[in-house]
Amino acid sequence: MRLQPKVKRFKKLLQKADQNSCPVHSVPLDSIEPLRPVYISALEKLKETVESETSRKRKINFKSARGGKGKERIHSKE
Repeated sequence: MRLQPKVKRFKKLLQKADQNSCPVHSVPLDSIEPLRPVYISALEKLKETVESETSRKRKINFKSARGGKGKERIHSKE
């Protein structure tokens, strides 16, 4: 079953947090299936936000690195 690796990972995280047990609840697929489109949409928005933030940070780092070199040149000419 596909959930087993996730359950194992979750249990490892619980062990790291010193919580060795957590109740397991079964949820009928038909009760969560209608939520799939909302979940997929939220994941897409998250992906876009992360990509946008990563791109923005790269631009800021590039500008600051470039700006630092420009200042050195100005100071060396004085």
